[in-house]
Amino acid sequence: MAACVERRTASLRVDLPPCYAQKAVEGVGVQLDQRLMRWGQDVEGVLLAYDQLQLQSQEGSIHPVHAYVRVKANARTLLFRPEIGRRVRGTVTRVGRASVNLTVLGAFHATIKAAELGTHHRHDPQIHAFVHETRPERNLEVGKDVEFVIKNVHVRHGKCSLEGSLAKLRQERKRKGPAKEEEPVRKEASQRPQSQGEGVEKSKHAHSKAKKEKEKDTEQQKHKATAEQKRRRSETRGEGEETKHSPKEDRKHKKRRKSEGKG
Repeated sequence: MAACVERRTASLRVDLPPCYAQKAVEGVGVQLDQRLMRWGQDVEGVLLAYDQLQLQSQEGSIHPVHAYVRVKANARTLLFRPEIGRRVRGTVTRVGRASVNLTVLGAFHATIKAAELGTHHRHDPQIHAFVHETRPERNLEVGKDVEFVIKNVHVRHGKCSLEGSLAKLRQERKRKGPAKEEEPVRKEASQRPQSQGEGVEKSKHAHSKAKKEKEKDTEQQKHKATAEQKRRRSETRGEGEETKHSPKEDRKHKKRRKSEGKG
C-alpha cells in the first residue's frame, strides 16, 4: 500500500436531509459519495473509498441550524492521511524556476520550492529541468518519479495539497548512514512470526539441552567426590602404615645401638 494510505474502520458523522428519514443507510451512502476525494475532519484525512456501511444506531439528532438529521455510521474506509515528516512519492508535472510541481497518487497536488531542493540542483531553462551536479539520475524533469518529505499539509475548501522538501530527505539519509544490503534480510528473518509447531519444537530443544547440561554437571560432581574420597583414603592408609612401622624401626635402632656399645 502506498505511503500515507491506510485502511481502517472509521466512525462517520453524516447529516441527512428529511427525504432519507425512512432510508437512512441509502442516505448515508449518498452523502459519503459526495465526500470522496475530499478532506474530512471526522477521519482526519481524504476519503478514497468505503464499504461495509452500517448505522451505529437507528436514532439521530436534529441539526441545530439546518433541517437535517445527524446520524453516526461505521464503515471500512480507505484513507489518504498525509502527515508532516512522512515520505511520499510524486510524479513531476511542471518545472519552473522557483518550484517543482508534482501529483501524488495521481490526484493530489504537491509543490517543492527551489530552496527545498538542496544545493546540488540548479535550474536549466533550456531543458526545463533542475539538473543535479554529479548524479544525472537525480535530475528533476516532467514525468520523473520523486520521493520527498512532507513539509506542510494545506486544506482549503475540502481540497488537500502538500508542500515538500528534498533537503530534509537527504538530511534523514545522512543521519541514518549508508544502509547495508544484508540488514533488511536479516531483520525480516528475525521478525518472521513463529508458527505454533516451531515454538513447541524450540521449547523441547531448550528443555532437552538444559537437561543434558544438568546431567553433565551432576556427573562431574560425582567424579570429583569419588576422586576426593580416594585421595583421603590413600592419605589415611599412608598415615596408618607409618604409625604401624615406626615402633619396629625404634626397636631396630635400639638393638643396633646395644651391639655398637658391646663392640
